[in-house]
Amino acid sequence: KKYGVKRFYIHAHLVNDYKIKNKTDQLIYGFNRKLNTKLSTDIVGCGRLAIKSVFGPKTNLDTSMVIPNSIDLKEYANPDNVYAQHREAGRKRYNLDENTLVIGHVGRLMPVKNHDKTFEIAKAIQENNLNAKILIIGSGNLEGELKAKAADLHILDTVIFTGRISPISEFYPALDVLLLPSFTEGLPTTVVEV
Repeated sequence: KKYGVKRFYIHAHLVNDYKIKNKTDQLIYGFNRKLNTKLSTDIVGCGRLAIKSVFGPKTNLDTSMVIPNSIDLKEYANPDNVYAQHREAGRKRYNLDENTLVIGHVGRLMPVKNHDKTFEIAKAIQENNLNAKILIIGSGNLEGELKAKAADLHILDTVIFTGRISPISEFYPALDVLLLPSFTEGLPTTVVEV
């Protein structure tokens, strides 16, 4: 406002409600929601849940603007022969045959991605002698901690830490299942990518 800016937007991009655990959290998030609503010229977000989280549960969605996250679809729309090549190359990279169910958990190695749920699934796969592998695709602050936890749980035969894979669009065909256990993220972009 000081420099004559007439329009200022805060774009709601995540859901933080799961972090509200006590009165202090409620006060902080309540204050932030009021501040966000006051500062933003209009209510904008990548999804309805994100808008409600960032601007408050009473936000009028009829007057809000949803701008979905977007990606270049050309990277994902491949003819069958290219898809098959990507699938074969991705599986070969980790010595996975066609009979193995390949589950991918794609994302930064951060608490929000909920790797504990992925490890529960890995444990169930092992206990039931299923022919499946879970690829943990990504890098981040928790890498060492997650590898140690996987070792403690004795699931390193089922879980493969791949690190960051780029471009991920060429690796998705290698997966049979994409796992989305994140506490706050999910469908808007990832479903389009797959």
